[in-house]
Amino acid sequence: MTMKSDAAPAPATPIPAGRALILASAGSGKTYRLSSQLIGLLAAGVPPAEILASTFTRKAAGEIAERVLVRIAQGARDPGAAANLQASMPSAELRLKATPDVWAPLLARTVRGMHRLQVLTLDAFFHRIARSFAQELGLPGSWEIAQEPDRERIRGLAIDAALEEVDHDVLVELVRLTSRSGTNRAVHRLLSEAMASLHRLYRE
Repeated sequence: MTMKSDAAPAPATPIPAGRALILASAGSGKTYRLSSQLIGLLAAGVPPAEILASTFTRKAAGEIAERVLVRIAQGARDPGAAANLQASMPSAELRLKATPDVWAPLLARTVRGMHRLQVLTLDAFFHRIARSFAQELGLPGSWEIAQEPDRERIRGLAIDAALEEVDHDVLVELVRLTSRSGTNRAVHRLLSEAMASLHRLYRE
């Protein structure tokens, strides 16, 4: 049996599918550990589209993806880096004798499939899921997560619509109550702040 020259180092036993949670303080090596996990899966032949790594910030997600590429690239050109990379693999089955000519094809495949490798924030992951199942969730096809300027504008429109339907006597009383605070802020601003506060409570 012959092996193609671009084949990844094949483990004796495939890495089982599963989940891994890495919790540690800043500067303790989480990015290194995560990148090792991802490189191990890629080296085992797991398609990039079937891999998900999530974190809390875009910066951290970018650093993880960058570290994966940089470490494989270093292993593809330097024998010492190739040996260190092999030693860092999370599975004993992957710790085979690996040289740059083994890691170079993996680098090429990883670069080609990098757009399918899901290294993103938790918010981005849930946003992607919600967009994929928008119809099932009853969401419009072009929905987006509103940023603060959009949320303020939407609150303003809601307040305007509510005030148009409020009885005149109720509106007068509302103005009287808000003016008792001794501030010079507009009624609309006070209502907007109250709505924002109440909406947070509603979501909780």
